[in-house]
Amino acid sequence: MSWLEIYADDAERARRFYSDVFGWQFRALRSFHADYWFTDGRRQAGAVFPRPAGARPGAIMHVEVKDLPAALARAAALGAARELETDAYVVVRDPDGNALGLWAR
Repeated sequence: MSWLEIYADDAERARRFYSDVFGWQFRALRSFHADYWFTDGRRQAGAVFPRPAGARPGAIMHVEVKDLPAALARAAALGAARELETDAYVVVRDPDGNALGLWAR
């Protein structure tokens, strides 16, 4: 895993929960549509975002891959569906409906 997006109805509650459970360090951001960046103590590891209206609960784990087109083809062959595509990454839904972000440098 290279990045984790946590979507929350209450960003402060999410910050307290993940800080207390995992010891992650947070700092307020208020840009890029995020409320907080967090770190695992070694590197920036993710962000807490407001949950969009109507969005289902859950976080998005982002994984760096060497070859994005090849990874997307494998994911599609195994039942994943593309949900969002940007210049930087693609979000797919696995066969069970979980969101997964794929990106390559």
